Amino acid sequence: MLEAVMDQSLAIRNIKMSLRILNVLLIATIVIVSSCILLLFVLFVVALTVSGEKISKLVLDSNIDISFKFNGMTILLNKDIMSNFVYDKSEAIILILLLMIFTLIFLSIFILLRKFVKSVIVGDVFTLRNSKRIELVGYSLLILSFLSNTVQAYLVSTVVHIF
Repeated sequence: MLEAVMDQSLAIRNIKMSLRILNVLLIATIVIVSSCILLLFVLFVVALTVSGEKISKLVLDSNIDISFKFNGMTILLNKDIMSNFVYDKSEAIILILLLMIFTLIFLSIFILLRKFVKSVIVGDVFTLRNSKRIELVGYSLLILSFLSNTVQAYLVSTVVHIF
């Protein structure tokens, strides 16, 4: 009997330790996603304030030679392709706003998960608040599933239009 209680106590400590580690990982993720939002905000301000001619000149004067894969497509950017670059300020602003909304939803999911894990560590597992948090995470994931296709389609459309 004493051994069963000790095993149960050890299991509870292991679960709490795992939840604490998960909490730290969620905090790190929140910091990273917040940094991405800050970067997107800076890009948004730059897109609003810098003229299209300056950005076009900067891109055309640069010596870019990159290739990356996106959704099964390999995109190659070199001097020849960049000579066809056409910057559209409105498309850039819309794309940045869509990415900011997408990233803000991700941030809200991680914040809700952190609050949930924090309350479970304290011992409040089956509460109305936790139920609402899980419900909000579900709705957020549903919104993300629709928004991700929209962002990808708009991104591809924008890249095709720019080049």
